[in-house]
Amino acid sequence: MNIKLGIIVIADIIQADTKRKFPGENTNYLLGEFLRQSKEISNGFIFMNIQETDLAGHTEETLKYSNLLEFIDKRLPLIESLFKKMIY
Repeated sequence: MNIKLGIIVIADIIQADTKRKFPGENTNYLLGEFLRQSKEISNGFIFMNIQETDLAGHTEETLKYSNLLEFIDKRLPLIESLFKKMIY
């Protein structure tokens, strides 16, 4: 199995022609789609841009930004465990 995992806040860094795109700003939706689609692939590259954190940073909404980081941080173990199961 050859899977790469990327979680980043930079938009449009990767250009791909795929039906698996799930654009949006809502972090909960994006994480849900990321997890759902991660379970469906066995070979490839999956990438998620967390746009909501980027926007909060640009508008200097520090409380929103920190809340989003905590929200994401709490879900990282779930993402990590999913990919560990896929690798082993």
